Amino acid sequence: MHTESCAAGQEAGDLLVENARLELQLDGLHRALQSRAAIEQAKGVLMAFCRCSEADAFAVLARLSQQRNVRLRVLAETLLRLAASGFEVSGEALDGWLLEQVLAISRSSPAAAQRPRQPRRPG
Repeated sequence: MHTESCAAGQEAGDLLVENARLELQLDGLHRALQSRAAIEQAKGVLMAFCRCSEADAFAVLARLSQQRNVRLRVLAETLLRLAASGFEVSGEALDGWLLEQVLAISRSSPAAAQRPRQPRRPG
């Protein structure tokens, strides 16, 4: 009888550990989906603004993320916030830096040179 209760206790403990592991995995998957959505939307903003391909937009985001040592998700969310505000900088250092980088990219893009598109600058 004692052996059976020990086995049942061990099984319950194993189930609790497995449940905790699965909850952590699920939480990680939720964060990954949210990050991916922000990155995809930011790529769309760059594609429209700089008139570049999807691959070029991702390459730009990745390069800027490495240059500034900022997670790609954070950079994407910042770009989305800037785009939603009409590219008006809120005063955060990352906002201003990112706006300057996007403007420089849009000016140097051959497609953008054909039809320039300037965001509103804070006045």
